[in-house]
Amino acid sequence: MVAFARTAGERAAGEQAALTVVPRLVVGLAGESGGAPLGRGAWGDTWLVLPEELSLAGFRNIFTGEKMQTGEREGRPGLALADVCRDFPVALLVRE
Repeated sequence: MVAFARTAGERAAGEQAALTVVPRLVVGLAGESGGAPLGRGAWGDTWLVLPEELSLAGFRNIFTGEKMQTGEREGRPGLALADVCRDFPVALLVRE
């Protein structure tokens, strides 16, 4: 998985943020079906760790319209890839 975040503005003033998420080396994830790597079957419990400034953020996936909230695992903010890539193999998430 390759992911990067871009932020702009003052955090206190409602900082804007975009998060791009794209899988790599997907042939091994596709399995026998050869389909796109989607959901828990492909990503299991893989966690996408986010920068601290994006903790407690809500995001909307531009491609699917899905909304998701960051969680915390082992004291670090992030998102479950099974949720991020549930219905589409890439994501462009914008902060809500």
